[in-house]
Amino acid sequence: MNFLKFIVTNHIKLDFINIINVAKNINIKEGNDFLFEEDKTYELYQKYLIILLYIFKLIEYSQNHDIKPIIHKTTTEGNISFFTPKYANNQNPKDFIFMQNNQTKLAEMKSIKKKMKQQRKFDYNEMKKENSYILALKAKDERDRKRRNQEKYKKIKLMAQKDVEEYNKMKTYTH
Repeated sequence: MNFLKFIVTNHIKLDFINIINVAKNINIKEGNDFLFEEDKTYELYQKYLIILLYIFKLIEYSQNHDIKPIIHKTTTEGNISFFTPKYANNQNPKDFIFMQNNQTKLAEMKSIKKKMKQQRKFDYNEMKKENSYILALKAKDERDRKRRNQEKYKKIKLMAQKDVEEYNKMKTYTH
C-alpha cells in the first residue's frame, strides 16, 4: 500500500514540517548511522516517513557523487547504516563484510602489502635474469680469451720448434 494512501484512508494527521526538519538535520557526509532521537517518541508511520526522507537524501547524495547507495537493515531498531562510496559500486561481497566489521583499513593494508610483495618478487626475478645474463657474457669472454691464448701458445711453440730445428741444422754444418 502506498504510504500517502495509508495516511489519507486512516485519517492520520502528520506534522510534516517537524518531520522534514528532523530529516534536514541528517548529515550523510559524516557517514554516521542515522538513529532516531531517543527523547522523542515517534509513531511507526512517522518513523517510516523519516526513513523515506533519509533514503531520498541518500539517493540525492548518490546522484551528486556518482555512487549507488546500498541500504541494509541492522538489528538495532530505527537504524539505517550504509556503505562508504568507495565500496558502494563494488561487486565483491567480501568488501561488504569488511565494511560491516570496520576492517576496511586492514583490507587495504593487506592488498598493498600483497602488491608490494609481488613487486619485490618481480624485481628479484628481473635482477636474477640480468645477473645470469651478465655472468653468461663474462663466461663466454673467459672461454674466448683462453682459446686465443691457447692458439698463441701453439704458434709460439711451433716457432720455437722450428728455431730449434734450424739451430740443430746449423750446428751440424758448422762442426
